[in-house]
Amino acid sequence: AAEARLKGTVRSGHESTRQHAWKRLRQIVEGLASSHNASAEVDLRRGEPPVINHPDMVEIIRRTGADLLGQDNMLSAPGWTAADDFAFYSEKCPSVYFRLGIRNEELGAIYPLHHPRFRVDEQALSIGAVVLCNAARNFLLPQS
Repeated sequence: AAEARLKGTVRSGHESTRQHAWKRLRQIVEGLASSHNASAEVDLRRGEPPVINHPDMVEIIRRTGADLLGQDNMLSAPGWTAADDFAFYSEKCPSVYFRLGIRNEELGAIYPLHHPRFRVDEQALSIGAVVLCNAARNFLLPQS
């Protein structure tokens, strides 16, 4: 082909890792093109930054959730490289991005986000609202 286009995303939990990946991507693409006597244009766009959870905000959510739902209903999940515009908030002020469990096999709410059969157990939404309201109260009126 006279021309080819490749698109993708570079996601990481740290901006320095993203910068390194961009540098290496540019080097690899330009090196491959050069080795085939061709040219390449690399157009990199920043997109969403990594979501950085502030430790104090994480603790407020962890403590609030454990108090309301019991520690057994809290899960400390590893980070993941989803892209989300929430990250723009976390760049400006201490924030926490947490996930609310919405799985309910009886209702068929078993598919992941973006799956065509994704479904939310709507009863979980009120639980999320209660956690958020109480977390806000705990943030604004810290207990001694």
